Amino acid sequence: MREESIRWLALASLLTLTPSCGGNAESARGGHSPPSPVVEVATVERGTLDEGLNLVGQLEPWESVVLRAETDGVIETIEFREGEEVAAGTVLFHLRDDEQQARLREAEAQLKLAEHAYGRAQKLSGNNIMAAAEMDQATANLSATRARVDLARIELDRTTIRAPFDGALGARLVSPGDRITDDTDLVTIDAVARLRLAFSVPEPIVEMVKQDTLLTVAVSPFPEETFPGQVSVTPYEDGLLYNRHIAQQQAQERLGWRAAAAAEPGQVALTWRDRDGRPLSGLTITGKLERPATETGRILLRFEEAEPGRYVATAGAIAGAWDLTAEAHGPAGGAFVAERRLTWR
Repeated sequence: MREESIRWLALASLLTLTPSCGGNAESARGGHSPPSPVVEVATVERGTLDEGLNLVGQLEPWESVVLRAETDGVIETIEFREGEEVAAGTVLFHLRDDEQQARLREAEAQLKLAEHAYGRAQKLSGNNIMAAAEMDQATANLSATRARVDLARIELDRTTIRAPFDGALGARLVSPGDRITDDTDLVTIDAVARLRLAFSVPEPIVEMVKQDTLLTVAVSPFPEETFPGQVSVTPYEDGLLYNRHIAQQQAQERLGWRAAAAAEPGQVALTWRDRDGRPLSGLTITGKLERPATETGRILLRFEEAEPGRYVATAGAIAGAWDLTAEAHGPAGGAFVAERRLTWR
């Protein structure tokens, strides 16, 4: 009975499929066959997955302060124009200083008297006419009077308000004749030669933002340009190093030297030329090789001049990619640092 049921089920399945197959055959004969599938072929390559994220931020001055006076007074003169860029130490405001000038003259007059008294005391003490206690008193009076002169000079200096660093000035908040205190805002100064990028990172991706994470910055005034950067946990110190690096690059541009490096079997070869393409001879060159992205495998190099403008240093039996840093000093002054990546095969 079970085998007979299975045969009936198989027969029913065939009967069900037969019309469908017949229909497809008719369609094929009638020219209505389904379209051929479209297959796209691509070559699989190894690459880096860019897990980028677009964030909106704003550029801020590296330093920004609102200047205030260290003492109360009256604004005598204003020595700048609004929006002007000034250097550190530039005088911005003068307060009336008649009283401070008078106090300084008084202290200086007292200092002269104290110096005369001290001189007489020294003579009397040398002749054993003055007691030691009186000599000590004269010495103390002289020191105290000198301190009062220093204080008077400090009070006078506080009536002159200077720029604390290089920067651009905002709108002045006072006018000549205004009476101010040490809480009065005078003007804002922003260090705009170098800017700070401030933006918020969403909490889900905070773990992605780590030391040395690379980023690219785009700003509206330069729509066709992007500026590279990286995350740092010590931005101030790194900023100082970056400024020194920029100054070094500018000095090298003025010098006009050019360096070419080559990885030769067992050695490093450097060619140095001046602005006009002439070989540079007599240079003192030191250098080092380091593995990229690691501090292991450092090799110190000492270059010797093999021919005019060409210098070589022994590197030993090495292979792979290495970062070269070479520093050259000329006999008449001038220094140049070249950085290259070399590969030995």
